[in-house]
Amino acid sequence: MAASSIGAVVNALCGLVTAAFLLRQLGLETFGLWALVVSTTSLLWLLDFGTTVAVGRLIAAGRAESDIGSVNRTFSTAVAMLGGRAISVALIAWFIPLGFRAVFTVPAQDVASVDLALILMALASAVHFIAAPFTCLLWGYERMDLINLIDVPLVLLRLALLIMFVGIGSPLWIIAACTLFTGCLSAVTLAFASFQVEPGLAPRARLVTRRTAATIIQLGVDFAALNAAKSIAVQLSPILVGYALSNAAVGIFAVARQLSVNCNILLSATTEAVAARSVRLFYEQAHTAQQTLFVEGGRYTTALSCLLTIGLLVLGDSFIHLWQSGRADEAYQQLRILMLGELIALSQWVTYWVIAGVKKHRLLAVFAVCESITIAGLSLVLVQSFGLSGISFAAAAAAILFRGIGPLLYGCRLLAVQPRRYMARVIIPNAVGGLIGALAAYWLDAWLDPRDWSTFFLAASLCALVSVASLVPFLFPQMLSLKLRPLIRRG
Repeated sequence: MAASSIGAVVNALCGLVTAAFLLRQLGLETFGLWALVVSTTSLLWLLDFGTTVAVGRLIAAGRAESDIGSVNRTFSTAVAMLGGRAISVALIAWFIPLGFRAVFTVPAQDVASVDLALILMALASAVHFIAAPFTCLLWGYERMDLINLIDVPLVLLRLALLIMFVGIGSPLWIIAACTLFTGCLSAVTLAFASFQVEPGLAPRARLVTRRTAATIIQLGVDFAALNAAKSIAVQLSPILVGYALSNAAVGIFAVARQLSVNCNILLSATTEAVAARSVRLFYEQAHTAQQTLFVEGGRYTTALSCLLTIGLLVLGDSFIHLWQSGRADEAYQQLRILMLGELIALSQWVTYWVIAGVKKHRLLAVFAVCESITIAGLSLVLVQSFGLSGISFAAAAAAILFRGIGPLLYGCRLLAVQPRRYMARVIIPNAVGGLIGALAAYWLDAWLDPRDWSTFFLAASLCALVSVASLVPFLFPQMLSLKLRPLIRRG
């Protein structure tokens, strides 16, 4: 959990620096084009079809049984399957620019640069499929530390390359080339680490079997729909903005969305350890322990959700202004809408892992599909009257319904937890404490009025302190009673 959290934080910080740097160098219009390039080529990862999840679990099973033969069969078959996906993506890459220009507006002077950027980013997706079997092996051997030890320096390297080679008005293909280079370096490093972790790893063509492929497909199809639906839901909004509005609007939306996505990545990383515990409790049929995990985990996740939401709602305008040097102040309006929707959704990450742990992930896929449909439908209805805010509202409403309320109610039903108990134990204490903390943080922000980074960090520290202090008495009343008892006795 620590390794995943550190990786998530470093990725988030580098992402913030990268976005600010690219917006300054490219301008809002071209930055919006780059966001569309990333969203479009990211959809190629859907060709995974749940294979990587299945391979990781099968390798973990082979390792648990000390069956190196099973590990080699699974790994060899995965190399063949994912290598085929990489070849397919490399072929598709040459046709993506035609579809991109048919949907989005590309200035004539940028056509060649955007086309090359699309091809290079698609090839980076192909490299991702080549590297995937090695990532799965390290995951199956529980070496998240190695995965992050490789990923973090490469994220920093990509940022350094961008700063070195991307100047004012640079073509987009340079950014894509830096991404492709670090992706290739990642694949080589992951391969080296895999053979070091498992000296007996010996992929062979003769070990590729139909039976193993069928097992991978059978297990992967259960997760394919969930992964596909989640990816589409994440990438859909910026694509709709680019289609219905303008490239500049995509840039504004991308700034706001990056902050909300980073919150989800952080909560996912800090709660992912719950997944393994949930699976174990499910197989042990420890129903009471599952209920405790669901309710008590929900308390702490909801508290983190409140802290992140309060921080971005109160200090988001100052942060965006300082982060983007005043180039994207309009993004704060979109951030407020998105974060109000994410407040409930962020609080349900433990619920997500618990539901997935008891093999009910198909319903999560249904929720994700409904989220995409709701985003698309509401966006088309609201964009004409409210513009960019209409699309942000559609994304927020879909998040509340299908990543917040829906999983919450289903989790209560699945584990036989009374909604009244969840409300009293989780929601009310966090709501009261969060409201008090939000009011105190708002007053501090108005008093300090941060206009530079030093004042901003002071305001952020004080706001975090008062927000945590306001939540503690409601989440841990026993601590308060222990401190008050001696005073009552003396009185």
